[in-house]
Amino acid sequence: MNEYAVKIGELTVSLPLVKVNDELSIYSFNMMGKASWNREAAKVISREISPGGTDDFYAVVTAESKAIALAEQLTELFAMDRYVVLRKSVKAYMENPIEVETQSITTAGVQHLYVDRTDAEYIKGKKVLVVDDVVSTGGTLDAIFKIAEKADFKIARIACVLTEGVKRTEYNGVPLISIDHIPIP
Repeated sequence: MNEYAVKIGELTVSLPLVKVNDELSIYSFNMMGKASWNREAAKVISREISPGGTDDFYAVVTAESKAIALAEQLTELFAMDRYVVLRKSVKAYMENPIEVETQSITTAGVQHLYVDRTDAEYIKGKKVLVVDDVVSTGGTLDAIFKIAEKADFKIARIACVLTEGVKRTEYNGVPLISIDHIPIP
């Protein structure tokens, strides 16, 4: 099968099969630039979260880059003023950032995630909602948990559009909300 269809609320999206390397192919889900996908995903996720409300978390946190628009949509729906993006490289504005290493199924080699000290202070001691596009191996989430420990914030919930490979309702004991699931071919 060269495509796989997923549901994002009212939308049906066809994902193309792409070769990551000689041993692995995945159904590619790229939300970047797809405003309607991000709006619809945010609506669905916010409905799932609303029973506990935003009292369960103080801020939305995401890793760069495919879920940034989703994090912004959710922040708007929850009437919050800002969200935190964990960056993949150090930027000139960052002073003394907190760093961890990670590995992703879609990127060769070791990556790094950084949180600026200003953002770290904003969420220090607070509960956050972590948002991602796809949760597959958990490499990115593991890095976010490491940053949470170093920066002293707590992950209250995790929300993603899709799980991949393994269907999950929690990760490291934290509730995980997903809209749909894709297999690894």
